[in-house]
Amino acid sequence: MLRNALLLLAFCASIFTSDVRGQDRPRVGVVLSGGGARGAAHVGFLKALEEQGIPVDCIVGTSIGALVGGYYAAGWSPDVMMSALESGVFERRLQSGESNYAFKSSPDSPAIVDLRISSENGMVRSNLVRSLELEWSIMEELGPAGAASAGNFDRLFVPFRCIGSDVLAKRDTVFASGNLSTSVRASVAFPFYLPPVWMDGHPIYDGGLYNNVPIDAMQAEFAPDIILVSAAQSAAVDFSSDDLMSQIEALIVRDQYELKPSASVFIVRPEFESTTLDFSKYEAAVQAGYAEALAVVNAGELAKVRGVVTSEEIQQRRQSYAATLPRFSLGGVEVVGLMEEAEGYASAVLRNGVEDGMSRLKRNLFLLDSDDHIGRIEPRAQWNDSTQAFDVQLDIEPERDVRLEVGGSIPSNGSGFGHAGLEWQHFGLRPIRVQGQLAFGSFYSAARAGVRSDFHLELPFALEVYIQQSRYSYQRSVSTFFSDLSPVYLRMNDAEAGIKWMSPTGSGGLLEAEWSWLSTTDQSYGDWLFDPADTADTHGFEGTVASLSWQFDTRSIKQCPRDGAMLELRAQRFAGTRAARYRHPENGIWTDALREDTFLRLRARGMAFVSSPSDRLAIGLMAELALSDELMRNTYRGSLAQAMAYQPMLGSKVLFLESFRAYNFVAAGTVLDLRLWKNGFVRAEIHGFQPIESIVSDEKGPRLGQNPPTRWMAGTRIYSDLGVGPVSLGLEYYHQERNPWFFELHWGYRIFQPTARR
Repeated sequence: MLRNALLLLAFCASIFTSDVRGQDRPRVGVVLSGGGARGAAHVGFLKALEEQGIPVDCIVGTSIGALVGGYYAAGWSPDVMMSALESGVFERRLQSGESNYAFKSSPDSPAIVDLRISSENGMVRSNLVRSLELEWSIMEELGPAGAASAGNFDRLFVPFRCIGSDVLAKRDTVFASGNLSTSVRASVAFPFYLPPVWMDGHPIYDGGLYNNVPIDAMQAEFAPDIILVSAAQSAAVDFSSDDLMSQIEALIVRDQYELKPSASVFIVRPEFESTTLDFSKYEAAVQAGYAEALAVVNAGELAKVRGVVTSEEIQQRRQSYAATLPRFSLGGVEVVGLMEEAEGYASAVLRNGVEDGMSRLKRNLFLLDSDDHIGRIEPRAQWNDSTQAFDVQLDIEPERDVRLEVGGSIPSNGSGFGHAGLEWQHFGLRPIRVQGQLAFGSFYSAARAGVRSDFHLELPFALEVYIQQSRYSYQRSVSTFFSDLSPVYLRMNDAEAGIKWMSPTGSGGLLEAEWSWLSTTDQSYGDWLFDPADTADTHGFEGTVASLSWQFDTRSIKQCPRDGAMLELRAQRFAGTRAARYRHPENGIWTDALREDTFLRLRARGMAFVSSPSDRLAIGLMAELALSDELMRNTYRGSLAQAMAYQPMLGSKVLFLESFRAYNFVAAGTVLDLRLWKNGFVRAEIHGFQPIESIVSDEKGPRLGQNPPTRWMAGTRIYSDLGVGPVSLGLEYYHQERNPWFFELHWGYRIFQPTARR
């Protein structure tokens, strides 16, 4: 206590000394506008002021300006904020979507439209992203300064105000006291993107809605002699932009760009190209804010305040102030907002978080936030003088209980399919999800129904019971816009019912144990130039599959990923009866075969991507290993149908590639992905495939070939995500295939329902 008292005394003395030395100088106020990602210019603006020795006596911000201004008022330096921008911290927080906790995430699906609807009133979720990461970080980083100020924003490192919009009263609100982190969070609640913050029964949204350049608030609250304005919002309304958030901003944000500089008001307008959420251009934004600030400061009118303080003096004051702040440590944690049983479930997920420390609570909290039953978690911290720690209240809203999804794949060939999904969930002490999915198309069709329940004991786990069926129909040649459909030469049908146990291993890790009953039927023709009127060979398997797998996945894009890593290890044991009816290759007589069959499959596959500092170029490496002791089927094509396939490229997922199937193989490849424009990429990849033993056809039937040659595939693809699904144009080549070239225009997601043998 004595040490803190002395530090506080030293801090106050430094302020007094500074005030005495500069008592004859004009007071300087700084106004930071809204503008989304363009607000990174505020960091360069503040950096220029400090380097030029211009003191900041008070600061007012709105929207992103409130975020930057709040951190500055809490003692953060421009250099520290620059480091956060460079590391991608700010971008990740403001663009955070669904959590990447594999345990809670649903498997990838070809859904393009995903709606959450309440079965009671039909209301749809209004915000695009989850806000927990942003809210928790603001609470943790601004909480100590807010506690030290005792709720009075005049007692921060720099006296501070931020603007919120009360949409019920249709006016802006100036926050001068209260919870600092909550006030800043309310000021950045952009409609349809982040949820509002409720205060005294009123929803508070982004301050830029009614006051995007709050010069009037600065004059009313502080009345400084000089006002420096960093106006980083777009100068023109851009309705032609294909960026949704830019269009929303143009429709609802009220700018005061008509305000003109005066003898006491100096406006800095950084000029650079950027959209509302394009944080990838932060360097240009910071540099523009820095350069424009220098131009205004060095114009001559501000000579009387330039050089009043030095950067070293500002940093010394900042360090003295930081030494007076309490450390953010947890006291109690309270869950509110849920019904009793749902609250019990949430508390079970968070169990032991406080006792085991901050990191454990945060891990469990983000695990809970990733749960499909959770709509939103709003954390609020309150300083407790008696415990010298922060008590955190978690206000949790349940997710809407009905989920609808629509999507699919539309290519320029016959492999397209539609996708629809419906989910209903009950949120209680043992939450339940009932899911149904349907895919329909001439090449691929599938149906799946499942029920899942989560259990959060000492070892969290989930159980899922499911039933599913799928069918693949491979044509003799791939049709295009200019040719007729070709007859089906191979049809693969899978029917499966099973139970799956899942448990998390870290944020991106998932351990699964699965048991299922599996029935497969493959119909194919022995002769490539077959007559569709001929009777097809039939191979089938009926039995059980026991599977154990572990996967780790941090990729953020489900098709054509260019960041993160993935690793999957899987072991399977098949036991059942194998049946066949086929035309014998030697005598042409139809033969029936039936035998018991037991075999193992081991499979490992992974990929990892690294990006250049500018994120313009990404390089990926892929590898896969497959091992099995299973026996070949009675025909060549039946054996190929049962074998494991290497399908790394988008086109390979709809082609039956005879040269890239084997019971045992090793494969590897590399990917180069180059950003051409903001949302446009060109991708080139090449892969090598080495079967340990190849499947060979001869007069007596299929056999295993020794010392098989290495096969390779390569392709290039231009693609872009248009907001309504990705579109791509691809050209691929497959070595030693009958039709080695594959060309397509594709829209949507080519993602299929996984089965035990695929």
